[in-house]
Amino acid sequence: MLNDKLSDMAKERILYTTLTLLLCSLLLNACQQEEFLDVNQTDEIHFLPSESVATRAGLTDLQTGGFSVWGDYTLNGQSVKVFNGRKVYYTTGWRYDNPEYWTTGASYTFFALYPPVVANDNSYTIPAENGYTISNNILTYDASKQVDLLYAYATATYTGSGSVSTVPMNFCHTLAAIDFSIKLQEGITPTNSYELKSIEWGGMFTQGSFPLNSGNTPIQWTYIGKNDQTVSITQFSATQLAPSVAITPNACVYIIPQNPGNVTLNFNLQINGESITIPKVITGVDWEAGQRYLYNVTIAPTEITVETTPWETPRIDDIVIET
Repeated sequence: MLNDKLSDMAKERILYTTLTLLLCSLLLNACQQEEFLDVNQTDEIHFLPSESVATRAGLTDLQTGGFSVWGDYTLNGQSVKVFNGRKVYYTTGWRYDNPEYWTTGASYTFFALYPPVVANDNSYTIPAENGYTISNNILTYDASKQVDLLYAYATATYTGSGSVSTVPMNFCHTLAAIDFSIKLQEGITPTNSYELKSIEWGGMFTQGSFPLNSGNTPIQWTYIGKNDQTVSITQFSATQLAPSVAITPNACVYIIPQNPGNVTLNFNLQINGESITIPKVITGVDWEAGQRYLYNVTIAPTEITVETTPWETPRIDDIVIET
């Protein structure tokens, strides 16, 4: 009987020792994990769209609609996702919900998009009107949705307190913008009624993709489908052409950057009620990302003169369309 009690006591001691060792092991492992993920709870990750490109990157649109950010870091060969389409919005400054903090020794990669997605950090939904989808860090864009797609990419390495705080997000236009301003030649009294119906051109790629985490500037597009699509503008500020007031489209046309070489612009008019299409082949066309091409069209009884200017720095290229 006594031996049985001694045996039970020995078993209890062994069990107690085992549990104690297990608890110590768990605590030690937790300490190691805490050391591995040295998160600085005072240095919050902040984002700031670059001021240097504020005008060309549509800072007003960003402040109004916000943008979505993705981001992860690598440390000791492990990758950890921090942001998964989280929305960054502007009130008195740029902020997002549920603050994240820097991890010491980690190397971060971020990319951001406008228009933003409908998202939280577990999943997100991309509205159809955004015009893009994302799969395996590849963005696919459909130009039929006509949005000014903005993209930013940034990297950072956090080495300790105060080494990094704000991530500069240098947003850029991923597309080219085509715009028109059309009027009759000044100094003449038109004897005919000139009504603008539409402007069209063909031979376009309207779908493409690019990698979101490559950091390429400019964006390296891969075309999808054939360059056999037609672009058409039918909505204008007015339709009746006059020398004094220029007609403009209600919105510019956003296209995937491409180098078609030769493009035939078709100006569809009604002159005294008769439908007339005036084509003009323009050569050397290279529509680049981040450039806005404004075609200033002047219609005279014998010609149409077109001047083009990019998104930022004006550049003049005169061509004449014989009627």
